Amino acid sequence: MELADFRRIHARLIHKLWTQSDAMRWSVDETEFTSTLFGSTAANVALDAHPGEVEAYLESLRAEDLALACGCRRGDEGAWHHFVEHYRPAMYAAARAITRDESTARELADSLYSDLFGAGGGARRPLLDYFHGRSSLATWLRAVLTRRHIDAMRAAQHKRPLDQEAAAAIPDPHDDPPDPDRARLMTAMKHAVESALAALKPRDRLRLAMYYVQELKLVQIGRLMNEHESTASRKLERSRSRLKSEIESALARAGLSADEVALCYEYAVREWPFDLTAALTAEPDKKIAPDRSIQGRTLG
Repeated sequence: MELADFRRIHARLIHKLWTQSDAMRWSVDETEFTSTLFGSTAANVALDAHPGEVEAYLESLRAEDLALACGCRRGDEGAWHHFVEHYRPAMYAAARAITRDESTARELADSLYSDLFGAGGGARRPLLDYFHGRSSLATWLRAVLTRRHIDAMRAAQHKRPLDQEAAAAIPDPHDDPPDPDRARLMTAMKHAVESALAALKPRDRLRLAMYYVQELKLVQIGRLMNEHESTASRKLERSRSRLKSEIESALARAGLSADEVALCYEYAVREWPFDLTAALTAEPDKKIAPDRSIQGRTLG
């Protein structure tokens, strides 16, 4: 499918997303926003898929964050100021949670900040070109910071002496840095997630199980739940937002600081330490029988 066909088929939804995203605030016109939506869809969904599946994907996007990324890429001053005010402090907090060292965290966050907008010059694409709006911008930034930190650890490993004694002293880059609080934080995270899932309505848990455990497509979930795939997408997003809010509230009630909550997420992203299949088990009459732990997709 060409861009012109994409624009024609999904014109009404594109206009709605453009309007709701407040893209005009960042001087992003509808044509530019359409191209961004087209690129996101092409990267994550078959463009020749059923129009309903494409629209369900589009409705699941974080359109407001996507519009802000567009504004930043095109150099809109207001978008830059908004990013600096709302996201740069979060980047430093996430970097501190990942590295556990203030100096290293500053270096990690600052290097990412310069690359987000192509400040390094040359032909390299700005990193924001790779943000497709599937997750929130804050979640995407944390994931990029985590990947960069792991890459830096690997690079440092390759530069060290490779004799037997030195090699034995080099930590595996997949291992977490020593943290005596890790077990406590992961226990708190486990209880918070299971409590939040238990508080959901049975049909919402069933929908999550279909998507995350059985890895069904939205159109399949819609058929099983007797709803349109776009409705399934909206309800999944609502459940994810409710889960995130409930989890963070539970962690705060457990006495965790903002940095500790961020660290809980980082540990969970690196290696999910418990099986949530039982918590997402559907009602018996639905005959949904997951046979594996959640993997691949992530809740958030």
